[in-house]
Amino acid sequence: MIRRSFFTLFFFLLMASSVFSNGVSLDQFQQANQLYREGKYLEAAAIYEHLVQEEPSAEVYYNLGNAYFKGGKLGLAILNYERARDLRPRDRDLLANFSYVTQLIEYKIEDKRNWYARKLSELLSYATMEECALFCFSAYFLFISGLLFSLIFKKRPLFGKMGSFAVAFVILCSVPLILKYAEFGSG
Repeated sequence: MIRRSFFTLFFFLLMASSVFSNGVSLDQFQQANQLYREGKYLEAAAIYEHLVQEEPSAEVYYNLGNAYFKGGKLGLAILNYERARDLRPRDRDLLANFSYVTQLIEYKIEDKRNWYARKLSELLSYATMEECALFCFSAYFLFISGLLFSLIFKKRPLFGKMGSFAVAFVILCSVPLILKYAEFGSG
């Protein structure tokens, strides 16, 4: 566990040059990491909070979640892991820490949504906002291309069976983007 934490911290130090655009932020990030290594978790968290306000990134949210977890503030740790997960939803270390911290909560909140809403939410948690937008715009492109094809070559009526299917397909492809935007905006 300690070796894994050290490797994760080392990895984020290597990534810091691409995360921060100015030297002041990099210095603050390194200072916060040093405080974290010294066991001054809440002091490190204060610096991470300042860094997140300047330039939000998954790495800083992840480290902020770790600092709050080690400082005994599980709620703030979960919040920042969630924020990091919005930016980097498939990060294994992040998902492992998030899962571990949520298991430590004394009470469990039961998800009372129907199966479709739960599965759609689970599916959307693996995609970033940009990936959902790319999927939606690709569906729109396919729809417009098909529409233009049918208009140019006059092979089928504009709103026959295929046209109705295409409109339904575009609407269904828009739903994940709308839901992800609503989730991203509320976080």
